[in-house]
Amino acid sequence: MKRILIILAVLIVSTFNLYADDRPKIYSLINKEIFISNNWAGETVTLVKENDKYFIIRKILRSGLPGGSILKYPVNFDSDYQIRFSKIISLDIDRKNTISEKFILSIIDDGKIKLFLNGLEVVILRIENKNP
Repeated sequence: MKRILIILAVLIVSTFNLYADDRPKIYSLINKEIFISNNWAGETVTLVKENDKYFIIRKILRSGLPGGSILKYPVNFDSDYQIRFSKIISLDIDRKNTISEKFILSIIDDGKIKLFLNGLEVVILRIENKNP
C-alpha cells in the first residue's frame, strides 16, 4: 500500500511539472526596442528600469527627419507576463494634442509578444536590443 501511495505521489508531482509555464517573463524585455508599424515611419516602445521603478519609453519616429516625439509612461504589472501603461508622465509634445491611450504589453503562451492599443492589437515589426 505504501508503494502505491509513493508512486501516486510521484506521478502527481511529475504531472504538475509538465504544465509549468516556461515562457519568458516580461522582465526579459528590459532595454529591448519593440518596433511598431503605424503606417507612417513607425514607433518604438522600450521597457526600462530606473531606481527600482519601471517605465515605457515610447518614440514616435519621423520618416527621413531627425528627432521625433518621446513619451514616458509608468508601468503597472498585471502579472509576470503582462503590463499596462496609459498615463503619460513626461513628453516633448504639446499635451493638449495627446489623446487618452491605454496599452497592454503581453507575452503569450508561445513566447510571442503582443501589444494592444485601446483593445486593438498593434503590429510589431521586430525587437532589437537597445544599447544601455
